[in-house]
Amino acid sequence: TFVRDWARTIVYLREHDRAFRGATVLLTGSSAYDLAASADLFHGRRGRWHRPLDRLHMPMSFRDYATARNPAAVSEPRLPLADLLTPDGYAAIEVASLRTAELDQYLGEYIRCGGLPAPVTDMLLDGRVADATVTELWRGLSADARRLSRSDLTLRKLLARAVVALGSMTDAGTLAHELDVSRPTAGAYVDVLAASFALIALYQRDGKRQDGPALRRPRKLYLGDPALAAIPGILGGPAPTEGALVENAIAIALLRADRTVLEGFAHPDRLYYWRSADGREIDFLVTEPELVAVESKYAAHRTGKDYESITKAFGRGIMVSRRDVELGRDVLTVPAGVLLA
Repeated sequence: TFVRDWARTIVYLREHDRAFRGATVLLTGSSAYDLAASADLFHGRRGRWHRPLDRLHMPMSFRDYATARNPAAVSEPRLPLADLLTPDGYAAIEVASLRTAELDQYLGEYIRCGGLPAPVTDMLLDGRVADATVTELWRGLSADARRLSRSDLTLRKLLARAVVALGSMTDAGTLAHELDVSRPTAGAYVDVLAASFALIALYQRDGKRQDGPALRRPRKLYLGDPALAAIPGILGGPAPTEGALVENAIAIALLRADRTVLEGFAHPDRLYYWRSADGREIDFLVTEPELVAVESKYAAHRTGKDYESITKAFGRGIMVSRRDVELGRDVLTVPAGVLLA
């Protein structure tokens, strides 16, 4: 995919070369944005298959990472999110929680290295991700930006902003002001990182208008892999907090549970955050196949109001803690490592 306009050439050959029309084409290259953008040109020219033609090969999940560290630490089988709120789910959590301390240790490693091969290798060999590895991650992202005539400096500021506000609402006007660009340009930079699977833009759920995204409300920005959060730090910028990184890992896990994630990665249409008219907020709202509210309190004190917000709005849900387990109420309290495993 280094060759400019490679997609148009393939389309031309598909239309005019009979032998090529029957061929299978394997594309290699590191530009995720380029591959995603080419899909429109290939529409109707890709043949038919009984399984989806697109595959999104994402980094290791936390469950994968914990399995690699110790297969016995992860229970089988993996349960859908809504099933955790059933008696069978409670029983599974009760057993899995016996390994809470071990899973929390692995989670502490995972939120620093993420699931990409090079950072994971660093973590397993040296107990930390090397600065040189993080620099390579940055070079990969900035290469995509340069291909689209975007500024490295502005991209750096966007990543720094995402790290500082990880899990917090980001208004388009504020983002444009901080990046010193227009609102459409700020949105374009977000789209560049999202199309490269490096950024997740989560919308507030609009309960008044067909339960879709509230397009005029601020969004929450999460990173597509936890390792990307280290990039601003090596460039002289801020570092994320532990609680924010765990919330980011939860966002990725909930997104990955959606089988249509390839089309919805940049702007998920089954995962939202929720905010009431009086300002109460719930971190995540999974809407399909069943509606489940999830609140992350890994590094914060839980209060009765946190539980009340979930029960009043949705009747049930999941509260994510660091090590506490509570199975006797409508809102399940489960350790982050156990939930992600």
